[in-house]
Amino acid sequence: MEVSENNQVTLRRIVDICRRGDPVLFAGLGLSIESGYPSWPTALRELSAHLSNSPSVEEAIRTQNLDVLADTIANGVPQSVIRDTLKKIYWTEHQSWSREWSPLRLLPFSSIVTPGWDQSVERAFQRGQSLEVLSPSSSTGMDALARRSCLIRLHGNLHNDNDEIIVSQEQFRSALARNPVFTRHLASFITGRSHIFVGASPRTIVEYMRLAPKPNTSSRGWHFALMADDPSLRLYADLLETCDVTVIPYAPANFGRRQLLERIAAEFGRQQKGFKVAKTREVTGRVEWIKLKNIGVFDQLEYSFESNWNVMLGNNGSGKSTILKALAFGLASSDPSVALWGKKLLARGKSNGYVEVCVAGVEYHTDIGAQAHGTHPGIASPVEIGRAFVLGYPALRGGPSENANGPMHRTEDAWSGDDITPLLTGSLDSRMGVLKQWVVNSVVRERLGPGNDTEATYSDSISRFHIKVFELLSLLLPDSDVEFDSIDETDWSIKVRHRGRIVDLDDLSQGLSSILGWAAHAFHRTNQVLGVGDRPQNPAILIVDELDAHMHPEWQQSLPTALSKMFPNDQFVVATHSPFLAIGRRSGEVKRIYQDPSSRQFTVYPVVADTSAWAAGGALTSHLFGLQSLLPKNMEKAVIQKRILSAKQILTDLDVKALREADAILKGADWAHGIGTEDLPTDVLSDAARFSSSVVSSPSEINVPENKLAVSDEEALEIVRTALSSPRDPKA
Repeated sequence: MEVSENNQVTLRRIVDICRRGDPVLFAGLGLSIESGYPSWPTALRELSAHLSNSPSVEEAIRTQNLDVLADTIANGVPQSVIRDTLKKIYWTEHQSWSREWSPLRLLPFSSIVTPGWDQSVERAFQRGQSLEVLSPSSSTGMDALARRSCLIRLHGNLHNDNDEIIVSQEQFRSALARNPVFTRHLASFITGRSHIFVGASPRTIVEYMRLAPKPNTSSRGWHFALMADDPSLRLYADLLETCDVTVIPYAPANFGRRQLLERIAAEFGRQQKGFKVAKTREVTGRVEWIKLKNIGVFDQLEYSFESNWNVMLGNNGSGKSTILKALAFGLASSDPSVALWGKKLLARGKSNGYVEVCVAGVEYHTDIGAQAHGTHPGIASPVEIGRAFVLGYPALRGGPSENANGPMHRTEDAWSGDDITPLLTGSLDSRMGVLKQWVVNSVVRERLGPGNDTEATYSDSISRFHIKVFELLSLLLPDSDVEFDSIDETDWSIKVRHRGRIVDLDDLSQGLSSILGWAAHAFHRTNQVLGVGDRPQNPAILIVDELDAHMHPEWQQSLPTALSKMFPNDQFVVATHSPFLAIGRRSGEVKRIYQDPSSRQFTVYPVVADTSAWAAGGALTSHLFGLQSLLPKNMEKAVIQKRILSAKQILTDLDVKALREADAILKGADWAHGIGTEDLPTDVLSDAARFSSSVVSSPSEINVPENKLAVSDEEALEIVRTALSSPRDPKA
């Protein structure tokens, strides 16, 4: 019998997921029964033998009320007895081997989930290395849920005598409540990994999927269940759909579950030829969008990100920093040091709000309340499970910091709240002190030399970091002229050679310290945590407030290109007031925050125009920044005054006085330069030059009795005024 057309489409989707190399197998108890293990009712009856005889137990056994019987066993039978009984039942070697395991073994499952206790999973998927086993009793190894292959035994691991063995749903819920870390990670695991359910009942699937937040309308529908088409399936059909599970029904008497699995394995094998299945998943991902409610100045906000550059523009107080902080918070809200900052983001007068981010197609929602400890992440944040790596830098950075106290032992190569809390607090970023420690460790490491027993103690720095960090600065700012000189071990201060002089690192200019303080830190942390060799497959999210702070325009001009070379695969989200960071960007990479004059609501609009060929001066007079001209305000006012008066037929005494005052201001002005020669077309420049020579430089030529301006080219005045007053999309 052939597979139906709908099923064929779904099977192709499963094969596509398998080609990515990271599907999860949910091995239900049906597979265990196929392998010859007893059913769950049989196991319950054996466990009930350890209960004292009572009418309620006898009634539960007689009526097959398994839930009541399981609760009674969980509360009335000691854990040691439950463990020993289940070992006798499920650790017996069975000669039979379910034929369904054969096609399953051909598929590249990265992890396996099972509610059972038998060893058929280990027998089928050992593959030369042991799977890390997790359960509701686990307190460590959570990174395996995101980074490595693992086996999740939902009801406990009989191999581990410290594991609680779970026999009822109530006991399961209690175990999860006692282990919130595991619960959050499991919820993220369910949300972020495609599951294929085999041998699981509809009820089991629904109860498992409800451990994660309910998917919204943007959910991808990427969980699949192979299920017999019987009345129980029809009863649960709507529930399974709301849980984002696509059902592949089969008729056991005709084209059964094994045949479906064989069809999937065969198609996967056919497509695998010439195609290398990914051995490891991308560990970190980019942020795709953010949604805010009652956060800062935003009642509601939806904001999408580009994969590389996101430059945010807006007036002071428009909410640029709020978006940066909310993004950092949403990516790491389940970290205790980050969670406490959630209520600081709430809009004034609001008692609740939320931040929701999407990373690599998976949504992470965090509710925020005004009360103490008011942060409630629905699942483990993308940073906590290793699906995102984020660094955040506030506008105030690069200030003086304490010197190191000498070399310090290697620090843990892991993300921590310290990587973003300076951005959340908005205070002066003191991580220049961390940079100093890395430099000291690098010098000591090089002095000890390779092979020294203690060399690894100080190896948290990149090799020769004390040299590379200043090479990095030269790449970003070619004329910075800073290189490492030495370390004064009397106070462990760092000496650098700058423009022919040896100075203390703290004595560098604020601009140099600002860029060094965050860019060198980001370079080190991304390579330290994500690994140098794996960086192309593991993008970081770099959030920088006021990227242009303390920098000369020439440095601002060259910085974006240099950063793109240094961090080619990373995602930048920055706020700025500099036109040099707004130009040279592709369509959508620049965002502008506007406030609606009637509703007073702030909204973020992507700039559709490609600014890669724009000039800085023209960007200032475009809709990006909204300046009326590049002139000083008094000169701009004088030009407007002359244009208005030039249109009058009769000039009053006050008009004449105003004209002379305007001429006094404009006398000697270099119009072509003042407007910005790089921002106007050639025809405008020539007319502006004529206007400069004939009018502005000769205000005495005004012939008042004739009631008109003595201009050689009235049209030039109109052209110049239009160029000054009309915001436009400039062309270089």
